[in-house]
Amino acid sequence: MTAQAYLLDTNVVLFLLRGKQVGETIDSTFGFTTGRSTGIVSVVTIGELRAIAALSGWGEKRQSTLRHLLFQIVRLPINREDILDAYAQVEFNTKKELSPSETMAKNDLWIAATALAAQLPILTSDGDFSSVRGMGIDVTVLDAKSGKPRHL
Repeated sequence: MTAQAYLLDTNVVLFLLRGKQVGETIDSTFGFTTGRSTGIVSVVTIGELRAIAALSGWGEKRQSTLRHLLFQIVRLPINREDILDAYAQVEFNTKKELSPSETMAKNDLWIAATALAAQLPILTSDGDFSSVRGMGIDVTVLDAKSGKPRHL
């Protein structure tokens, strides 16, 4: 049986990293540690996580835990032609559909483009990807308090 793959948004990786109840619920629901599902991240997420660690003053133990977790997760670069083309498509479509005050953050655009090009569903705990639903990107939003999924 092939494991279901998910593109993990930065907030989901943080929940898994913290290992508290929400992270444990996410892991038990999707089975990342058992191999039932595969977690994949954009290199953009890795950059965001490293910035969060630096800005938050994470100690060596927590940074080591982050490195260990990221070592286990498949990374997708953003310099692939299909992802670059998808980025242009996602940015064009969101700018066409959203008002200037509603535009997606650049990092979220890259994550959405990665999901579109790689044909992966996004797993997130915020509504930042609601504007990409009509582009063929499946988005599962997790409740930030319980970790339980609901589809956008």
